[in-house]
Amino acid sequence: MSSNVAIVGFGGAGTSIIEKVACKLRKDIATLYIVNDTTNIIKLRNVIFYEYCERRELVKELLDYSWVILTSGLGGRGGDSLVYVANKLDNVYAIFVVFPFSSERPRIFRAKNQLNKLKAKDRVFVEWLDDLPKIVPHLTLDLALGLMDRKIAIKIINSIRQLIL
Repeated sequence: MSSNVAIVGFGGAGTSIIEKVACKLRKDIATLYIVNDTTNIIKLRNVIFYEYCERRELVKELLDYSWVILTSGLGGRGGDSLVYVANKLDNVYAIFVVFPFSSERPRIFRAKNQLNKLKAKDRVFVEWLDDLPKIVPHLTLDLALGLMDRKIAIKIINSIRQLIL
């Protein structure tokens, strides 16, 4: 283990955010993890991969860290995995999540349930996809989502700086 901080991204949104963190963070500052279907994301280096079915093993590994930061989009498997891992750990420092568009009704219902199941509610920071058109109306959806991922990555990096200073 290269540090006392682990950052874990779950699912597609979590993977994208971890990619942004990896570009901006020295690898000795934190250990990066991704929980996803790893076949589509092998381009990332210096990241430890777990599949969704390996959540228990991940929890065991994360127990060795002083602080854990989690990130994911809500409303899908990534959000389910984040909730599972977050509720098994006592060393979670912060959780950064993305709430789906209000037009995605089944995902909204699931996202609300995921948020309600989180035990560490005081350390959860939510970004709302519905805010994107108001914040960056001139950008395409892909560019706006990338901007949101970078914004969350910066918040994660700032959290780590608070921990290690």
